[in-house]
Amino acid sequence: MPPDTYFSNAGVPLTPLSPDWDDVRKTEQRVLIASHPSPPSTPAAKDPSAAEPKPRVLLARRLWDKTWLIHFAAVAFTGAVVQFTFREFYWFDEDSWDSAWLSHIARQDVTINVLQFVAKVHEILIVASVSAMVMHACRRMLVGDGIPFGFLTGAYQVSSAEWLFSKNYIWAAKKRHRDTSSRHYISTRKHVAVGLTALCICVYCNTVGPSSAIVVIPELNWWEVKDSLHDSIGASYVKTPPEEFFAPALSHVVYPFRCTYGVSDVKTWCPQSGYNELQMWAETIAGGGPSSPMDITQADSGVRRQVSSSTMGRDKKDKTAKDNVYLLAVATTPHSSLTELSGAFWTYVNAHEISGVNKIGRPQLYPEEDVFSPLVQVQCKIFAYTDIQKAIRGDDTLRPYFDTSEMRNFTALAKREPGWYQDNTWPVPEEFWNYDRDQESLTRTSFTWVDAAAIFPDKSPSLASVLEVPMDICRNDNCAQDSLIIPCMIDVRWAGVDVSLDPNKDRLLQHNISDLSKALQEKWDDPEVHKWKGLHSLTRRNVPISAAWANLLNEPMNDTRSGSGEVIEATTAMASLFEKFVYSLESSNRSFKAPLFKEDTPFPEMVDSVGRTVARVISHTLVDGMSRVTYWKDLGLVREDYNNGTFSAVDLTNIAGGLIAEPENTNITKLADWTTFHWKLRRYGYGFGFASRTIQFGVVILLAHVAMVLVYTLYILLFRFSKRGWSSGAWGGLDEMLLLALTSQPTETTRYAGTRISSNRMFEARARVRERGADEVELIVGENMEDEHKLQRGKKYL
Repeated sequence: MPPDTYFSNAGVPLTPLSPDWDDVRKTEQRVLIASHPSPPSTPAAKDPSAAEPKPRVLLARRLWDKTWLIHFAAVAFTGAVVQFTFREFYWFDEDSWDSAWLSHIARQDVTINVLQFVAKVHEILIVASVSAMVMHACRRMLVGDGIPFGFLTGAYQVSSAEWLFSKNYIWAAKKRHRDTSSRHYISTRKHVAVGLTALCICVYCNTVGPSSAIVVIPELNWWEVKDSLHDSIGASYVKTPPEEFFAPALSHVVYPFRCTYGVSDVKTWCPQSGYNELQMWAETIAGGGPSSPMDITQADSGVRRQVSSSTMGRDKKDKTAKDNVYLLAVATTPHSSLTELSGAFWTYVNAHEISGVNKIGRPQLYPEEDVFSPLVQVQCKIFAYTDIQKAIRGDDTLRPYFDTSEMRNFTALAKREPGWYQDNTWPVPEEFWNYDRDQESLTRTSFTWVDAAAIFPDKSPSLASVLEVPMDICRNDNCAQDSLIIPCMIDVRWAGVDVSLDPNKDRLLQHNISDLSKALQEKWDDPEVHKWKGLHSLTRRNVPISAAWANLLNEPMNDTRSGSGEVIEATTAMASLFEKFVYSLESSNRSFKAPLFKEDTPFPEMVDSVGRTVARVISHTLVDGMSRVTYWKDLGLVREDYNNGTFSAVDLTNIAGGLIAEPENTNITKLADWTTFHWKLRRYGYGFGFASRTIQFGVVILLAHVAMVLVYTLYILLFRFSKRGWSSGAWGGLDEMLLLALTSQPTETTRYAGTRISSNRMFEARARVRERGADEVELIVGENMEDEHKLQRGKKYL
């Protein structure tokens, strides 16, 4: 059949529009459909379970809402947590979890994990409370003048640090463009203020979690024992006046005659009583042993103290034989009498179980009073005898002098004044070096104290010394017997310290400058040392020491031995210590060898090692002698005060020595002439309290939320009782805000933002909620709409 004679079922001829057969068939189908229309569609049946939308009041006139429960729970939780810190609640001793009542419920690690969970719950409550405050502020801006669109999503993620780095926040918080209309955008001051507030809130919410964990989880530290020792016993004392216990000056008229009998290890209260320990220490370091610390055990109490030292000052890279400078050593040790007293006091307290000390796993004693430890600086300079001969012939550049370039006058530094030691060339009087020496005298070791305060009265240094030691010096492959002349300048002062005794661990009385390299090294060359808070503990005037007093440390001795075992007959205590470093050579020469000395050591390095060794020995000897300046070992303890002008006391010296001592009544006026100490007690374990600045920071962060809630409460009361005040729970979740946006009419700013935001300036645009029609609301972003009306308080909306 030809294509142009097609007819439909109705007999209507069709004229093809295209010679294409597919088009012809499609046209036929359309005609057939038109001739048989479908029945009319019926509307979908309404879901009978769907409730009719009921209007509700968005801005209600009421005072109470559900968010107050969150605020109350968070504040109550914080109050319960921080009270342990303020009350300094102690939990249990270290390694004694089994004795705690909670050990019957869970292991220690499980308990700590539970506390971490509690801290997390606390964090959630605080963040929820802050979020409720932020949402109220966001609603006020939405129904008021508006909020920058970039801040709108931030109100629902106040703890998201990621949001701070999003373009939403950055563009919303940045300064507004000048060409933008103030009717479409929030003013610059307002949105910058909102941006800074949002930043602070986000940072705060991210610090709440760590702060809560810091406060909730107990810290392993030293904690004060609440049952004070003062409630059970009185003060302990040393029968020495306070002005002699920490003597401001040392002269021959101070020490008692019994301390002049010579070196003895029995009279431990005399300056020279530590000679045996010094001798063993010198032998140890001469053999290559450690040079610090030197351990000393008190004879009666058995408590130990340590003489520690460190070499200070800059190390010059290019040393020559004529440039041996910076040979400085600094030494310190706790006061010997205070060490003995602490041990004797603990022996008595522990024996009588005072304040329950026998139940404390690791106790610690420390005095209430300010206490001081001797601090000694010694700087030496080395000259060879052969060079001095040139000085005698007129070369003044080689004349011996005391070098003080690296010593520090802390009293002057605190006042930002130049110290005495800035003048680093103090001439040595010729009587100590300008005399003839024969071959035999070059092999001897001699030591002399120099009364520096008398020689230099304007600057009054503490003390000085001149040491001569034999030295085998090789020049141009020729070795000859020579002698080193080593003048040393000395500064001695009392340094304020914190001391403590840990009797159950090591029975060692420690002070906070035991590690001198850690305590002072960084500040030694600091040009702004006057700003250092610890400088005030070193600002007491240096202690002048007479040569007569110093000679107690340099008593005559016989039959001592050198480093190579030779017997030295007529010598002194100080010279005998240096003899431990002197060895006889195959060439019959004698030579001073510093620790770890090698034969091929270059002369400048050898001079440096010798100088530091000499400075250490002098500083150790002098600081130990100064720590014993009370000269008395009579120690006591006040047991009870009587109204008749007397007090009951016990002899702690005898008790510490294992002897029985009955209390004796003593006139109370005598106590004023003695040096007294009141002891406090600490214990090591897990507890709560302001033991560190980290805990202080955590408590401040948590209490900041309490302050925020109090301020917010006052603000809410004033706002809701005002004529324009309201309460609302609308748009409390991001889903509600999203639904509001979906039902709102688009503006020119948001019309084509469904796929992407074409301009970041949209985040600066003003977002607000307004009425639409009679009972609807909508979200408007950007330019103003016609007939915008703010929401009304008490009105119902769909």
